[in-house]
Amino acid sequence: MPTKRKIQNLLGEYLQTEHVMVSYFAEKIDMPYNSLRRILDGEVYPTFAQSIKIEKATHGMVRKEYWFNVVLKKKNKEVEKEKKEEE
Repeated sequence: MPTKRKIQNLLGEYLQTEHVMVSYFAEKIDMPYNSLRRILDGEVYPTFAQSIKIEKATHGMVRKEYWFNVVLKKKNKEVEKEKKEEE
């Protein structure tokens, strides 16, 4: 039995809620399965062009701005961590 992956982002939540298979969605947005899997696992973020395709394919439920906010929050956490380490 395959292990259940932890949902890392809004796209993963969307796919799970809508019962969309990752392989189907990857094909729908013309992205290699492994690339989409890495985005879903939080290893990488989509390019701007990919984020537009994701937004269209999710009918606006996962907006392109979402990814910018995710990256910004991660960067802010890294900066805060560095500040604490310097103290």
